[in-house]
Amino acid sequence: MKAENLDILMISETNRNTSDMHRWDGYTVFYSTSIDPKVREQEEKRRENLPKGKRKGKGKGIPSYDPFAYRSDPDYEKAGVGIVINNKLLRYLKDVKQISGRSMHITLQAAGGDINFVSNYAPHAGYNLEDEDIFYETLSETLNGIRGKFYIGGDFNARIYHVRDIDTEAIGPHIICRDEPYLATMAEGTRDSRNLFISFLKTQELIALNTVFDKPPDKLVTYQEKTKADENNPEHRKNGPPFDYTKY
Repeated sequence: MKAENLDILMISETNRNTSDMHRWDGYTVFYSTSIDPKVREQEEKRRENLPKGKRKGKGKGIPSYDPFAYRSDPDYEKAGVGIVINNKLLRYLKDVKQISGRSMHITLQAAGGDINFVSNYAPHAGYNLEDEDIFYETLSETLNGIRGKFYIGGDFNARIYHVRDIDTEAIGPHIICRDEPYLATMAEGTRDSRNLFISFLKTQELIALNTVFDKPPDKLVTYQEKTKADENNPEHRKNGPPFDYTKY
């Protein structure tokens, strides 16, 4: 944030299971979760009473436990969202709404009226359609209750790939493109996520702002796998060009 001179940052998939606040080095972050505090407290006590070594390996060799077992705990937050603001803005902070592990927003008081920033993390295509519907219904209810201007950020887990004529009111031309026939061959869950996202934008009369502005090809990419340099060619990385649908 310092390097890019950012005063507000919306973050998603924090996995943090508390709706709390932290301050450090000139910034304040507000976290939001769906985990019930009572459930978290019960699970923390349960783990404290586990036999010694239950959560850790014993000695050398293959550990006698699943290092990812915690992900099935009732108090594990699979999503989690947050908003970070520069401390100089705290005097304008009017409200913080920590709604769930998938949505929250803050309200800043400004001379021209309230400004709201809504941070979101939509269920990906692996979730069932009901979960995605609930997410967008909740988000719509949030927006309907907001007064003043608002900006929505975060990860909507939607792959656009092609802008049809009927979508131009909500999606700009600057995306990673594929031909329109590809839309019919998409996995059902991926297509549902795409359609729900665009339908939400249209219903709320919004536009995906980052698709409106021209940008270098590498900036079209919204997700990259972590990769190492090619052993035979250290200068070449799998995350390099071409920045199109064949790789991203």
